[in-house]
Parts: sequence; C-alpha cells; structure tokens
Amino acid sequence: MKSRDAFRLNVKDHMTRQGLKVKDLADMVNLSASYLSLVLSGERANLSDPHKDAIALALGTSVADLYTTGSRDGAGTSAAPAATALKGPTAEPGFLLRRTRDVSPFEDLLRVLNVTDRLLLLAFYRELNSLSDDDVRKIGGMFRNVLTAWQSALQESQAAAPVAVSTAGASPVEPDHRTLLWLVSYLSSLVGDVPLSAVSTALSWTQERIHRSLEGLLSTGAVHVVSAGSGEAGGATLLRPSGQVDLATSSQWISADARRGVLLALARGIESDSKVRPEHLAQMYLEGGDLRKAREWYGHAAMRAVDAGMWRIAKTYLLVVSSLDAVLGTLAEDRVSTSQMLVSTCQNLGETDEALAYQERNLAYWERSGRDSDLVRGLLSAGSILARRREWGRAEAYLDRALALSSKDFSGQARVRIGLAAVLAERGLLQRCKDEYDRALDLAGKSQEPGIMAHALLGLGKVFLWRRDYQKCAQYLNRALSLSEKKETALEVLTRTEMGKLRFHEGRHALAREHLEKAVKAAAEIGNQESGNAAKAWLSRCLGKDGEIADLEAKSDLATAARDFFFVLGERHGLVASLIACAEAEAALNRPAEAEAAFSEAVSEARSSENPLLEALACEAYGLYLEGRDEDLAQVMLERSRWARSKAR
Repeated sequence: MKSRDAFRLNVKDHMTRQGLKVKDLADMVNLSASYLSLVLSGERANLSDPHKDAIALALGTSVADLYTTGSRDGAGTSAAPAATALKGPTAEPGFLLRRTRDVSPFEDLLRVLNVTDRLLLLAFYRELNSLSDDDVRKIGGMFRNVLTAWQSALQESQAAAPVAVSTAGASPVEPDHRTLLWLVSYLSSLVGDVPLSAVSTALSWTQERIHRSLEGLLSTGAVHVVSAGSGEAGGATLLRPSGQVDLATSSQWISADARRGVLLALARGIESDSKVRPEHLAQMYLEGGDLRKAREWYGHAAMRAVDAGMWRIAKTYLLVVSSLDAVLGTLAEDRVSTSQMLVSTCQNLGETDEALAYQERNLAYWERSGRDSDLVRGLLSAGSILARRREWGRAEAYLDRALALSSKDFSGQARVRIGLAAVLAERGLLQRCKDEYDRALDLAGKSQEPGIMAHALLGLGKVFLWRRDYQKCAQYLNRALSLSEKKETALEVLTRTEMGKLRFHEGRHALAREHLEKAVKAAAEIGNQESGNAAKAWLSRCLGKDGEIADLEAKSDLATAARDFFFVLGERHGLVASLIACAEAEAALNRPAEAEAAFSEAVSEARSSENPLLEALACEAYGLYLEGRDEDLAQVMLERSRWARSKAR
C-alpha cells in the first residue's frame, strides 16, 4: 500500500472511532471541508507538514503512525485518543490536546466554568492547538494563577484553615522554604530552569538566608540544581522544581499579599534586562497588582509579536491591554491606538468583521475629536476592509468621504485615490482605476512624496499588465522600483512581485524567478507574510518551466505554503494564484487528478470573487493545462478567460 493511501485510511479510521465528521476535523486543523474531503477520497495528496501535524494532533496520534500500514488495527498507534484520559464536560473534544504538554490548567478552568457546549469546546481546543509549547506554558500558568488566587480568596473570605497535605506535596515546615519553593515553581512555569540570581532579586533576603532555605529544599528533593555550563547563562546556578509539588499547591502556602510583593520586586529588578521577555514582565506586574506597568509591558509584547508576524499572539496581548484600559481609565487616544493595532492584527488573521468593528469605533472617535488626518487614514482602512468583503458601495462611500476631507492635502488625497483605484481594480473597472492612479501620481509629484509616487507608478504598472501592454507595464514598474529599491522594502517587495508576473507572462522565466526570489527574501526580512506568500505562489509557477527537474519538489512546497496561508487569511488574489501554482506543481509531478482538482478550485474561487480579471487568470491557466493534454474542455476555458477579460473595462 502506498504511504499516502495508508495516511488517508488511517485518518478515516481514527475519525470513525472518535465520531468525527469531515467538517469537524477540517475546522480543527484550519482546512476547508471540501479540500479535506478531496484528501480523504484520494483525489488530493499534497498536504503541508503543518497540516499533517495538526491532523495527527487532533486525532491523538503521530504523523508517523498515520503513515504506518497496519496502525488502523492499533498495532502502530503510539497514543490512544486523549479523550479517555479526561473526565467531566471536556471528555468529548479532549482528544484535541497534545498530551505531552501540561494542559491541566486549561482543563481545570473549563471544569470550574462548567463549560459543556461542544462547539465552544472545539473552538477552545482548536485555538490551544495553534499555540507553541512556550505559549501553552505561559497562558496555562496564567490560568493556574487565576484559579489559585480565586481559591485563596474564597478560603480567606471563609476564614478557612490552611490546607493540610500529607502526601508528597506536603507543605515544608519552614515559611522560607515555602516561599522559595513557590517562587521557583512560578518562575519555572514561565522560563523553565530558574537562575538563582532571579531568586535573589525577588527576595529581600541575605545570601545566607537564601542558601539555607535552598539547602533545605534540596535535602527533600523538592528542588534540583542544574548546571548551566558556559552557555548564555554564563555558568550561573539554575534551579528546577522536581514536580513533587505543583504551582497551585505551593501558592496556597503563602498569602496573596506576600506573593504580590515578591513578584513586584522581581519585575522591577529585572525590568532593565534586555533578555527578559516582555510578556513575562507583563504577567509579573499583572499578578503583582501594578496594572499600569502590566499594560505597558503587554503593549511591548504585542509590538514584538506584530514585528514577528505572530498575529494571533499579538491579538491576545492587545486584548489584555484593552481589558486593562477599561479598568485603568486610560486616555481615549491611547485606547484608540491599541484599537487601531487590533484592526491591523485582525486583518492579517482574515477576521474582517472584527477588524471593521474596531475601525468604525475609531472613526467615531476621530470624528468627534475633529482629527481629520486620522479620520482620512481610518476611512481609507475601512474602505480597504469593505472591498475585501466585496461591499463595493460602502467601500466607495468611505473613500469618497476621505477624498472630501483631504481636498486641501495633496499627499493625503493621493493616498486615498490609490486606495480608491485598488477598489475599482477589484471590480474590473480598469479605465476608472487608471484615472485614479494618474491623479494620484500627479498629486504625489506636487507634494514631492517619492513613496506615494512609487505606489501610484506600481498601480499603473498593474493596470497595463492586466491590459497585456507589457512595454508600458515595464516602464511604470521600473520607475516604481527605482524609487523603492533599498528605500522602502515593503513597496520594493510588491514591485518585484509585479515585475516577476510581467516577466512570467512574457515567457522570460529566469528573469521572473530572479525578481520573485528577491521579493521572497525581502519580505521575510521585514516579516511581511502576505507579500512573501504572494511572491512564493508566482515563484512556484516559474520553477520547472525550463525543465529543472530538481526544482519540482520545491515548486510544490512553495505553492502549498502559499495556498495554506491565503486560505486562512481569506485573501482571494493570493488564494487563486497559489491554487493555480499548486495545480501546476501537481501537473509537473504527473498527478493529473490532483492538478485538475486544484485548477477547478482556483476557477471556483476566482468566480466567487466577482473580479473578472481574477477569473480570466484562473480560466486561462486551466485552459492552457487542458490544451497541453489535448482535452476538449481546453477551448471552453480559454474562451471563458477571454470573455472574463473583456468584462474589465
């Protein structure tokens, strides 16, 4: 049996035993149900490694076992479905959890909240699945601390006696031992092995007192000393809790006030250390009760996540900042700044409804405050979001309003006209689109803004590429590249991608590949995943065009990575281009059934976009593929492409 057949049969068998439908599993691993159905039926074979990992994780097994013949009978299964290890309301969807990680804080939280709704549980565990081990440890620690603080508050309010523990988790006799064990357990939940220097910073004790308490814990085996060697820790002493006592238990041994005091001292002592992660400082300040400092450091953590393109994590931190703003009564201007970051984050996650809600809230504030320049930028952003949702009328209304507000500002009006041109291009209104780019170029010249001028030139290059006027397209793109190269990297990435498309359509694949490889590299340097994946899709289309057999696997990998990214983002241009790239990769690897399925999906997505140029692109690519196979449907698809292109006016 082929390995891919074993994979799909093993997946189906796990689904049957766990009572999962295709849509259930697809939702858990961020795939469309239709695409997963094609994989399970054997019509599609190319799944990215992250999706294979996600499927194995959701099913409570490993990728290796899913590819093992005979594992369906249980012979090769390394892990039973985790649902059997859970009790209470989380039992059914619990197989989603990676059992090698400590997920008990998440399970405890769900039990305390008495969450029983299956769909809510599936959504909860799906998000948990997407987190890194470090994030699971960090957020789990936060949940554990919240529950512990809640339990402590209940005990204090009821004047309850201290909990008597007679097992391996028994409370040490000495109060200092208790404090030290709790601190090491707490820090370990954040950073792993704990430097002794951090303990000294947190506790206002003499070195003799610290070492005496540490020796007491070492003698009981509650804490171990780990040798750090000569690495980053510089040979410093590192401590590791043995696991005899968990953080929740040790937290009950000292008062809430004492815990807060220790955490505040620690946070203040290590705040200037550039090696400390901002989210760790934020959590310490939050639990220490300094909410303003917690807000500051969660903001730093969010910015760091944004810079790294880690949008889901950035959104999590920004939501914490928003919650703290509500408690602190933060200035409206600062709250709007956070909200605007949430707009960008939600857009990058493909969550356009939420992005629009945040944007419209900000628009209302700027309008009340008479902040016209901010209002113009906000209207431009809202218009872009609405265009992605194909709400053309509302998008143009927002942009027309922005034009009216920026009538005396050349550079502002140029930016709005570029945004309006992009909306018109989505509708295939090429002449109106060109007119707006021309006006923007003229305004940019008057304001002497080379960046805006380069954007307008790039837009005009796109128009002439759509019109198949390759000579004029090259003229505009070369001018845009000269203004952006080594000056505005994000704009250079976009321009090089369009240059790559131009050379691809001209049949100059080596030159196209050169531009696209530079675009992919530059996008990675600035963390722009959307532009980078757009370039990857077209780079994939170039590979193998001149018979480089060694490039075919790379061709498939690039196409698959781009398709997976744009599927999650929900951006149709990138999705259609990457589906075409996937189809061509399948064809190059001599997998005609998979190629035709991907081409069909590309055509379907393009038609639903209501963009005739996108439909023309997909139909033409499919038609040329069919023509090469001497299929009767080839002329139908090519004619459909010509008809769609003729609709663009």
